[in-house]
Amino acid sequence: MRIVITYARHAPYQPIGWHLTKALRAAGQSVLLVGVRDRPWWGTIAKRLTKQRTGRQWDPATWANDRLLKITATYRPDVVLELGGDVFTPSTLRAVRRTAKRLGLWLLEGPLVDRLRPVLDDYDVIASTSRIAVQQLQASGFRQATYLPFATDPAWFRPGNIQERDRPYRLGFVGAYSQKREAVLGRVSDLGLLLWGSEWDQAASATWVPRALNGPRGIFGKALVRCYQRTATLISIQ
Repeated sequence: MRIVITYARHAPYQPIGWHLTKALRAAGQSVLLVGVRDRPWWGTIAKRLTKQRTGRQWDPATWANDRLLKITATYRPDVVLELGGDVFTPSTLRAVRRTAKRLGLWLLEGPLVDRLRPVLDDYDVIASTSRIAVQQLQASGFRQATYLPFATDPAWFRPGNIQERDRPYRLGFVGAYSQKREAVLGRVSDLGLLLWGSEWDQAASATWVPRALNGPRGIFGKALVRCYQRTATLISIQ
């Protein structure tokens, strides 16, 4: 099967497009990852020249739509999977459908935003990392909408060359405050627990929180990867 995955491949986006491409190729699929939100190196120059010559700004959305049309015309994929959903127009998706057999959309943020609604009818499959977005989609008549949480390549967070001495943190949790998380983590707070996440000031009665809280604004990007690599055991609580 020939698959095109459209995504932003550079910072500040997480490398989920890379991970998904690697996983599908390992499963024997032919996959092409296409960055459609990353301005190419000549984009800044084109933006300035376009404005100077025509008085109009270079439009990255138009560039992204044209890029997808050209890619599908040459690569002729069986499936196009869009990660994000907020860049392609209905006319582009309908043109792509003439080549691709199936169009899939994986929404990486939630809840559902209104600007996405005009294009949802053009996708055969709709998934979201947000349960709230799935509920909104199904309530709007998109019964095919399904919940699909994030996944990643374990080697990204735990490469094989990490030694125990490289993991100074004994026990950790990454995530925002909730009553459920407070109750669960409170049971292990005396085991050297470290906590990274926002809104934990709501746990005012939990005396262990100030001692455990290491990142009150959360942790993201490369710092998050380093956190996972340096923590011996990480707890996951939905």
